[in-house]
Amino acid sequence: MIKPILIALSTLLAASALPMAQATEGDIRQDTHDIRQDNRDIRRDDARIGRENRDIARDRQSLRRDEKNGNERAENRDRRDMSQDRVERSRELRDRNHDRRDRNHDRKDRRQDRRERETRETR
Repeated sequence: MIKPILIALSTLLAASALPMAQATEGDIRQDTHDIRQDNRDIRRDDARIGRENRDIARDRQSLRRDEKNGNERAENRDRRDMSQDRVERSRELRDRNHDRRDRNHDRKDRRQDRRERETRETR
């Protein structure tokens, strides 16, 4: 008695999920929009990473000059600055990598949505 009811419920559940699985034109547009936004974020992250790299190089150069001149207070300041810049660069690298993973995921979704649309159109 319970088995036929479970089969009927699972069939209804599977049938109700089919329309949700089909890709719509809006899904493809949304994925394209997400990819563009991720690309923009990646470009901005790359620019920030470049600035942090330049700041670190400048601090390293200043640190060497201060070590040569024996200025311990300035050495400590430069080390702190370098440390903060490295933390910030690490944060930007993580953010860029997250954006890249998200972009790649959106590309896969868009390819799948296009394939689904093409198979629906050929039927």
